[in-house]
Amino acid sequence: MLVDKKILFFVDHLHGGGAEQILLDVANNLAKKNHVTLALLDSSNIRMYPSSSLNIYKLDINEDFMNDYIWREKPRILNSTEILKVNTIIKETN
Repeated sequence: MLVDKKILFFVDHLHGGGAEQILLDVANNLAKKNHVTLALLDSSNIRMYPSSSLNIYKLDINEDFMNDYIWREKPRILNSTEILKVNTIIKETN
């Protein structure tokens, strides 16, 4: 018996590009049998539209957080409101 999974993707933006297209393709395929959520750090200037089978959260956090490489440790931190948004999404998609 296959159990549906809850899958959460954090993505910086959907302005267009290869990485975003790959992410959407993977998310759409996973959404066929799972509950998939995309958390957009920046929802401005969306040029790639996710399918309606995906849950979308628009976080719109401080753009300084997304400059440079997102995986690299940075001196910039999120404010308490932004941290609460992220934690809420994680809890809701538990």
